[in-house]
Amino acid sequence: MKHAAEARERDLVLALLLVESGLLEPGQAMQLALDSSDGSPGLEQAVLKSGIASREQLDPLLKRLDKIMGDEMPTMAEQARLISLGSLDGDPTKAEDRLAFDDTIGSIGREQPGRYEIKGVHGSGGQAKVLLAFDSHIGREVALKQLKPEQNAGESTSPWLSPRSIPGLVRFLREARVTGQLEHPNIVPVYELGRRQDGSLYYTMRLVRGQTLAQKLKSCRNLSERLQLLGVLWDICKAVAYAHSRGVVHRDIKPSNIMVGEFQEAVLLDWGIAKVSGRRDIGAHRLEKQVRTIEEEGSDQTSAGSTIGTPAYMSPEQARGEIEKIDERSDVWGLGAVLYEILTGRPPHRGKNRREVMVRAARKKVAPVRQVCPEAPKELAAIAEKALQFDQDARYQSARELADDIGAWMTGEKVGAYTYTSWELLKRFASQHKAAIASALLALVALVGALISVSLALHEEAQARRSEQAALQREKAAHMQERRLLRLANLHLAQAYTERAEVAMQDGEYLKARLFALASLHHNPAHSKSPYHDPEFARTHRQAWNWRVKAASALYRIALNWTAELAWRLDGKEVFTGLAFQPEGNLGAVGSYDGSVLLFANSTGSVVARLHGHDGRVYGVAFGPDGRLLASAGHDKKVVVWSVDDTSRKITLEGHDDAVRSVSFSPDGRLLASASADGSVGIWKLAEKGAGKLLPLGHGKLFCARFAPRGRSLVVGAEDGSVVVVDAERGRQTASLKVSK
Repeated sequence: MKHAAEARERDLVLALLLVESGLLEPGQAMQLALDSSDGSPGLEQAVLKSGIASREQLDPLLKRLDKIMGDEMPTMAEQARLISLGSLDGDPTKAEDRLAFDDTIGSIGREQPGRYEIKGVHGSGGQAKVLLAFDSHIGREVALKQLKPEQNAGESTSPWLSPRSIPGLVRFLREARVTGQLEHPNIVPVYELGRRQDGSLYYTMRLVRGQTLAQKLKSCRNLSERLQLLGVLWDICKAVAYAHSRGVVHRDIKPSNIMVGEFQEAVLLDWGIAKVSGRRDIGAHRLEKQVRTIEEEGSDQTSAGSTIGTPAYMSPEQARGEIEKIDERSDVWGLGAVLYEILTGRPPHRGKNRREVMVRAARKKVAPVRQVCPEAPKELAAIAEKALQFDQDARYQSARELADDIGAWMTGEKVGAYTYTSWELLKRFASQHKAAIASALLALVALVGALISVSLALHEEAQARRSEQAALQREKAAHMQERRLLRLANLHLAQAYTERAEVAMQDGEYLKARLFALASLHHNPAHSKSPYHDPEFARTHRQAWNWRVKAASALYRIALNWTAELAWRLDGKEVFTGLAFQPEGNLGAVGSYDGSVLLFANSTGSVVARLHGHDGRVYGVAFGPDGRLLASAGHDKKVVVWSVDDTSRKITLEGHDDAVRSVSFSPDGRLLASASADGSVGIWKLAEKGAGKLLPLGHGKLFCARFAPRGRSLVVGAEDGSVVVVDAERGRQTASLKVSK
């Protein structure tokens, strides 16, 4: 039976050669080959007997036949069946499969004329090229991959039956169909498989612009830049894990088969030699042949149709030619090799030529990562070394396990492949629980402070027996020390609560953040409303003021992030300006472009009184520190001071030559400042019925004036971008700062 099958296959190959040489039409050759398989004399005798070819014409074809039959390649029946049907069912020697073999790609539809507009070559390899095309039906750019002419047809009369072209067609169709069955974000989707008008095969897929991972790694200058590509490998690990779940093993994972887009999106390419579970491995012979070729030639070149696997990234079992052992763990080895190159900047094995590299891959263990690159992260080194174990059983048993460990490192979790020391575990715990440890340390400081206080008290008690006065003095000193330590502990608590508020805000937990910020203010000795308020301590510990400001800032930012409800609204026919609220009171005031000042109730927004004292727009209003006086600044160059209790009582202050833009009371209520567009600031003494002084500052128009908290200095904002400081008591400029124009 074996000899009969070999004879039948020999006749099929001879039939293809006769068609290629133009001596027979495809249908005639197939009929003769099938007739000879039914017990008739062989095809060679049938051709000679029929006079189709002479002995001189047949002998060169027979020599080519002997060479073809001597090569280790899939049987012709398998090749024809794979091209036409894409499966391992059927036999072209049977009548029902005869048409499929006669027209091996007849089941593949032809390209619709005008659908694809070729714009250029996107890339080219040994057997195929990728064209940049525009799909006019969908209206998008796609990548169109097609075999090169020598793989499609050459010059044969029946190109699709050429023995020389069949291996390339098999691999091309396998790549298209296997890739098309894998639907994953990191595997390029195949849109269409078809024939062009000249008969050449093509398939279209998503266009991925960018560089290969090999090119990316080559451009990296250091480990830090290479580690930025770790997310690309993580995505590829998940893509390979998905392929494994579908029964597909890639068998040629390497940086040059990983494409990285402009936004770090990654896709795994070249599924042409993938092994599909449940089907015969038609690439096994070619894998074995490549290993033998490298062993015999030691060349770094690969012939067309045999670029299967790359020695620098080959798993040991593949490098030894143990094709039957290649499985999902071999892909894990390939992924580990890519990780190794990311960490060290070089592949796992190197040599002068392919043979030396393959021998190293087959026999030698990979050098430890940190031996090559000492600064590489320990956990990632452990991941790479586990994936690159010589023994398949010692590696990760799936790409998913490898992806999980890489993801754990990227998210700060524990890595399963790495054995942590007690000190490393302690550091990890400390980094993940900083707030809790800080609180514990603060409690420890408070405890130590209490112990010190007790010790001092005991010592003072002993001293009291000798000198009552000395004992009283030491007791007072101990009390002050205890108070200082307690305030220091309070300050540390305020710091810790502020830091926790910041963390909670970053996590979007605004209620928790607000509680922490309020707790910080409660414990801060610099906060005037804290039960631990200590002005002297705050004066000598400036950081207390810093933490008070940060906590108050946190409360303000929290308030901005919370949704506020509209309590009431104040409506008017003109623009409102200069909003002010009565200190510790129930009223608010706002100026209007109609020349009036409105007093309103804070709780309801209802208008209490409308004050008229300006002949034009009102630009600013301000309450006195006790809330009994209200001042307004107007376009009419006037400042008007009203009695809130009796709004009919008012004082009009004049002297400015242009509009008054702002007014401000000193903290003690003695002085009123005004800033005018004429470039001067007015300082008015209210106790002397508005006697005042105008001070030109020489900085252009003035827009704002505010007293400092102690009331001695006045800060003024000017048109030229300056902030001017004025001594309000002496009426002279003391400093200026140019902020911006």
